[in-house]
Amino acid sequence: VLLLPGRTIPGRFIVELADEPEARPRVRARLEQRKLKIRGSVQRVANALFVEAADAAELRALPGVKRVTAVREFKLLMDRAVVLH
Repeated sequence: VLLLPGRTIPGRFIVELADEPEARPRVRARLEQRKLKIRGSVQRVANALFVEAADAAELRALPGVKRVTAVREFKLLMDRAVVLH
């Protein structure tokens, strides 16, 4: 099985938050004030929000944001069948 990189999805970003406990509610409130759509979040694996925005620079400028990464689509290349006995 191979993982092939796909396209970058325009306008969708992963916003990684600082490790401070108050970072999540503070950043979430600022995103909502700017009418940006929060599509989801994770807390256990990473402290991050999935956000729709026109520009990554706007997200990077928010206090409490550690890193902003564009969302990428990946495809599996499965060129072999698994033998099940």
